[in-house]
Amino acid sequence: MRQPLGPADIFADLLDGIIRHEGGSGNVGQLRVHLDGKIDAEALSRAWCALGHEAWTLGARFRRGLRGAALHTAGPVELELEHAHHAHVVAAQHLREGTGNVAMRLALVDDGLVLTWDHRLCDARGAAGVLAALPRLAIGQHLGEPWWTPDYRWVPGVPRAARVRGPMAQQAMPLLIPHRLVPLWRPLAKPTRSPANPASPITTCTTVLGDEGTKAYTARQRQATGRMAETPFLLACVAAALEAARGVDGDVLMPLTVDLREGGEKRLLANCHGYCFLRVPAGLATKDLVAAANHLKQAHREWIAADGLVKLSASMSWFGHLPRRLARAQLGNHHAGVWASCVVANAGATPLGESWFGARVIGVDHAACIPGTPGIGVLFHRDARGLGFSTLATGRVIKTIPPQRFADLLRWQLMERPLG
Repeated sequence: MRQPLGPADIFADLLDGIIRHEGGSGNVGQLRVHLDGKIDAEALSRAWCALGHEAWTLGARFRRGLRGAALHTAGPVELELEHAHHAHVVAAQHLREGTGNVAMRLALVDDGLVLTWDHRLCDARGAAGVLAALPRLAIGQHLGEPWWTPDYRWVPGVPRAARVRGPMAQQAMPLLIPHRLVPLWRPLAKPTRSPANPASPITTCTTVLGDEGTKAYTARQRQATGRMAETPFLLACVAAALEAARGVDGDVLMPLTVDLREGGEKRLLANCHGYCFLRVPAGLATKDLVAAANHLKQAHREWIAADGLVKLSASMSWFGHLPRRLARAQLGNHHAGVWASCVVANAGATPLGESWFGARVIGVDHAACIPGTPGIGVLFHRDARGLGFSTLATGRVIKTIPPQRFADLLRWQLMERPLG
């Protein structure tokens, strides 16, 4: 079955090509689940196999042809559960080999599991939601409605006819023009083209605040931006940490992905997102963290008020109105001191229960879209341990801004920096 790409699919495909152009990991996401206790491997394997028959999009491939890019799916796919001892070994192997002919790979390791997926398929929340749905599949239940229909990946409300898309795309241009940026990294030498460049190691670090730390952070965040605006505060803290690490020289461009998918698990694997681009003026996050967070909050409201998400999605569904430079801007900041990309994600609360296939879930981390070469990745997540964030670095950024140092800077912004 050949389906035209939806707006979010086109955008994700552009990003994937840009990241891979000079090597790097591409749009590959990885999620690490820590478990305590013996897991029912047979039930997990049975559920994983059933998932391939329920979610056809796991076998979908992005292809380009004379009629343009499209998403191809051939029906159910056969998924196999992999077995390994050490998580870091199998994670590195997945990055070297890519996801293969399926869009997801799951490996069971000694103390948990590693899930690797093509980030054009879904985001970190969708990937965690897939794991949360597996226990029902193990006992013969179904996911509910089919996970693949002809209009499955199109954002509701976005017109598909070119004659309608054209004017909407033109209306969106004032929103897009201010955010055209230059390439964000310059490799010293052209790396090998591969799903992940083996010559560029990936270093990770996970920080968990714990119960008391999470309560203290929550009080600070609500004092700064209010109860329903956590993401702007997190993005402002990342911008301040980047400036403190001297990884930014100029304005910081903070992309925000807004979930436009309909409710229900049937949409977990649908890349139906809206995008807006929020700029933090140079030095604002360092000077006043609350002002930077409120600036992001207000800018987001302006995008919503101007129907920017729908207009941008409409323009993305027509290549003629999507500058390639705009897609580059999604990756991070303007004139980065280390010429690096920065990917930030907020996965929210982990949907996995405390007991998952007989084992207790300790925590979930390291889920992020691995950045290009070089680059920084930050993922915020919540689980039984409280608020946590994982930082990743690739290429020469590992020496310039080590993940542990960046994590320390970020923790200080979140927990200790005066808000007055």
